[in-house]
Amino acid sequence: MDPKALWRSRKSERDLTRPRQDRAADLKQLGDIRIDDVLSFIDRGIENMPSYMDLYRRWESQQWSVGDLDFTLDREDWLKATDLERKATLWSHRLFFNGEERRHLTLAPFVWAAPTPEIEIFLSTQMVDEARHTCSSSAGGTRWSAPRRRAWATF
Repeated sequence: MDPKALWRSRKSERDLTRPRQDRAADLKQLGDIRIDDVLSFIDRGIENMPSYMDLYRRWESQQWSVGDLDFTLDREDWLKATDLERKATLWSHRLFFNGEERRHLTLAPFVWAAPTPEIEIFLSTQMVDEARHTCSSSAGGTRWSAPRRRAWATF
């Protein structure tokens, strides 16, 4: 079952219309849960997780290129936008860009300190993806064609 269908099918279970205090569980309702049982449950989940190399191979099969992105519709929307919509969009994009750039730079020490080559390889993929996000957010940081730079200049 796809995730959206599963989410819709469990709507009655979630029943988000009730106030939060009606949905919250009392600590007494949790019963006598031992920490060893919780840790055992977590360990079983970890044992079934993909390996770092599995994650790397998945990343490798799902490549994309910043240069392949087509911003034609974005530019059309931009030209139709009101001043307020443009300001809100620029504000949102600036925050997004800063977050992507910070994540890209923050990952480097984790890559350098990775305890195994497999973990280092996987973390490197995450750095590459964050760098791509940064490039796709900033025309100045990429080798885009002149028409694309001009489109972003008026963006």
